[in-house]
Amino acid sequence: MRLKFIVLGIASLGLMSMTQDRVVVKKYKTTEVQIPAASSEKSGNWENFPFPKINFTNESLEGNGAYYKELIPDPEKFIQEACLEVCQCLYEDVSKIHLVKEIDYKVYDYKGVSAKSGHGEHVSIAFSSSYLAEVKKKMSEQQIIDEIKGVLVHELTHAYQLEPKGIGSYSTNKTFWSLIEGEADAVRIRLGYTPYEQRKVGGSWMDGYKTTGFFINWLATKEDDFIKKINHSCIILDKWGWNEMTMLYFNKGIDELWEEYQTFLKKGQS
Repeated sequence: MRLKFIVLGIASLGLMSMTQDRVVVKKYKTTEVQIPAASSEKSGNWENFPFPKINFTNESLEGNGAYYKELIPDPEKFIQEACLEVCQCLYEDVSKIHLVKEIDYKVYDYKGVSAKSGHGEHVSIAFSSSYLAEVKKKMSEQQIIDEIKGVLVHELTHAYQLEPKGIGSYSTNKTFWSLIEGEADAVRIRLGYTPYEQRKVGGSWMDGYKTTGFFINWLATKEDDFIKKINHSCIILDKWGWNEMTMLYFNKGIDELWEEYQTFLKKGQS
């Protein structure tokens, strides 16, 4: 989420393992999903990645924040590692990333989950220790660690992703919003922090979040490194649109691809 104190959806998580030719996302249930390996796992000068400075504060150490400290003993390293993961999903090469030099990350009690504010080289991310207390009742310790990571990945995608041109802003244009939120969840899904059991028939590519995120990951099975390409399309297209983007990479309109995706989902349920 990009606007401060808007609630993210709750998601239980999966685990990810790498092989030479594919990534296998392993679920806590019995299903497996295979998606193409990103080229960034093999190249991209990522040894030169500019890790941002992390200004971490935990304002609820006497309460719910104590559990965060127990689960994440080195939050600066945890956040920096997530920054690298996100950028490897979004960019072909470290030289092409949108540079973030400093991140203020604050854990405290509030009604919500997490939010990112600011845009540019210095951004802020809030995480709710109240939310942590809620999921503690429902998830295992490892699932909670992965949930913290998944929420973080979503917000960091907002920090690093490119923005579409020529169509207004996040708060004024639904297409802009759907890409920003859909791509953030697409990265989270791609890295294995949202289970495919949450994928459903119906909705629209304009719905953002998981609905759009799963659609983007399905498109990635048809076009190598598609998450990188959809991010890069924000540079290529002077006036960004879903139809313009899909015509660029697939030579098909968005309606046709969405119908193909819905047929694919329905076959999986039969």
